[in-house]
Amino acid sequence: MKKFLFYFFCLLSVTSFSQEKLVIEGTNPNFYFAHVTAAKETLFSLSRSYNQTPASIATLNGLANDAQLHVGQQIKIPVSKNNFTQDGQKASDETLIPLYHIVQPKQTLFGISRMYNNVSIDFIREWNNITKDVIKLNQYLIIGHLKIKNNGVSSNSAVASVSTVPEKQYDIPVAKKIETTNPPVKDEPKVVEDKKSTTVVSQPVVNVSQKEETEKVPVKSIHVGDKGFFASLYANGKNEVSGDAAIFKTTSGWTDGKFYVLMNNADAGTVVKVSANNKVIYAKVLGPLPDVKEDNGLMIRISTAGVAALGIADAKFFVSVNY
Repeated sequence: MKKFLFYFFCLLSVTSFSQEKLVIEGTNPNFYFAHVTAAKETLFSLSRSYNQTPASIATLNGLANDAQLHVGQQIKIPVSKNNFTQDGQKASDETLIPLYHIVQPKQTLFGISRMYNNVSIDFIREWNNITKDVIKLNQYLIIGHLKIKNNGVSSNSAVASVSTVPEKQYDIPVAKKIETTNPPVKDEPKVVEDKKSTTVVSQPVVNVSQKEETEKVPVKSIHVGDKGFFASLYANGKNEVSGDAAIFKTTSGWTDGKFYVLMNNADAGTVVKVSANNKVIYAKVLGPLPDVKEDNGLMIRISTAGVAALGIADAKFFVSVNY
C-alpha cells in the first residue's frame, strides 16, 4: 500500500508540472539549466537522474563534492553530450524532455541554430511545428532534448515536465550522405524497431516487377537532381495533391533510376510527378499506403533512391504530387 501511494504521488507531481518548460541557459559549450532541489536530494542522486557526474555539478555550482543540499536550493545542471541530444538518440531507460531557447530581439532561426551546435534548422522547424521561418520575441523554441533516466523522476518542475503524451512515431534523422557510391543491388525485408515500445514493426517490402521496363537507363548511382527512369512515361495530369511524405525502404532504383511510391490517391501503375526541395522526380505508384499507425497523417511514401534524388535527409518532409 505504501509503495502504491509513493507512485501515486509521483504521478501527481509529474502531471502538475506537465506544462512547465525547461529553459537552457549559458553559452556554448557551457550550457546548463536550473533545478530546484526537493527533500533528500543529493549531488549523487541528481547526477544519476541527469546523466552527469557529482563532480561536474558541484564544480558548476562552486560546491564541494560532498556538499549537502537543502530543499528549495537552485542548482545548475550541466548540459553536455552526456545528457543532451539533438538527433533523437537515447537509451532504453531514458526519456527525452524538450529543452527550450527563449527568442531574443533580432534573432533568427539561422542564428539560433548557430548558437546550439549548428543544429539543423529543419529539426527546429519540425520540433516547433514551424511552417514559415517567422519567429516572435520571447517565443519558446525547442532546440534539443534532455535525456532523463526513467527512474529519476522527482517533484522538481524540471524533471516533472516529462509529458505523458506519446512522442511522434517517426525517428529524428541523423545526418547522412545523399549520394551513394556503393548502391545495393538486392531487395531485402527491412525491420525497424519502434524505440518507444520496443515493438518490432516490419516495413512494407516491395517486390518490383521488371517485366514491363526493359529499357536501360545510363545511371550508375543516384545523385541529387536525377529525375528517374519514368520521366518519359509521365502523362500530364489534372490532379495535384500536397502533404507529408516519408521514406519506404527498398533497394530498387539505385542502378536503374526506377523510383516508386506508395499513396492512396492514385491507382497502381500510375506515373506521378513528385516535387520537393525545389527538385522533381518521376515515380510509379506500387499501391496504397499500409494501414498502420506509422503512416497516420502521411500522404505518400517514396522509395529510398527517390528521396536521395530529391536531396532530402529528413525522416518526414512536405511534397506536391501531380498525376
